[in-house]
Amino acid sequence: MIPLRKRKVVLVGKYTILAEVSRHLVEVLTNGLVPEILTDKNEIGLCCPDERGDLVVGVCLYDIQENENYRITGMVNHNLQEQAYPPVFLSLYYRITVWSSGDIQYRAEEEYRILGRIIQLLRDENLWAAENFGNDNVPDIRVEYLETGLEEKMKTWNSSSLPYRTSLFYRIGPVSLDSARTRAVRRVMDVDIQVKEEEKHGKGAYYLESAGGNKTI
Repeated sequence: MIPLRKRKVVLVGKYTILAEVSRHLVEVLTNGLVPEILTDKNEIGLCCPDERGDLVVGVCLYDIQENENYRITGMVNHNLQEQAYPPVFLSLYYRITVWSSGDIQYRAEEEYRILGRIIQLLRDENLWAAENFGNDNVPDIRVEYLETGLEEKMKTWNSSSLPYRTSLFYRIGPVSLDSARTRAVRRVMDVDIQVKEEEKHGKGAYYLESAGGNKTI
C-alpha cells in the first residue's frame, strides 16, 4: 500500500444509531403490547417523565457510556480507495416506566401486567442483529436487564419533579457509532515482474526486475 503524500480527510459517518436503537426498542414493545394489552400504538414512545403526554409506556435513554469491552484500534477499509477511522462502541441505558390511564381501582394491577409483559418481551428478544442497523463485522446488540438498587434508580429521577415510580432498567449494547473521518489511500493494483539472466553473476544467475528494484535469485 502506497499512501498519498497528502492524506485527504473526509467527514462522513453514520451518527443516527442512537435514535435507531431507541426506535427499535419502542417497536419491540409496541409489537408485544398492542393489541393484546394496549389498544393504541401511540401510547408507547420515547419521553422524559415530565413530558410523557398521553403515553402509557415511556422509554427514556438516561445514560450513555463507552463500552470498554469492544475496541477497534486500526483503520477500517471502506473500499479500495478509502479507509475510515475506527468506530466507538457504546452502552445505552434505558428506563421504562408505565402510567396506566385506567380506573383508579384497577390502575396498579394494569401497570403490573404491562411491566410483566415488557420483562417477558425483552427476555425473549434479547439479541438484535447488528446488520439490521447497517453495521457489518461488529458484535450483535444485547439487551440486558439491570439489577439496580432502589437508591440508584431513584437518582435517575433527580431532575424530575414527579415522585419515583416503579420502572424497568436495561442496558443495550454494544452499539457501534461510526467515525466521521475517512482517509483516502492508493493501493498497488499490479506489479510488472521480469526475469532476466545476469551475466556478471555467471550462467544460471537471474534477477527479478520490477519498479521496486532488482533482486538476484
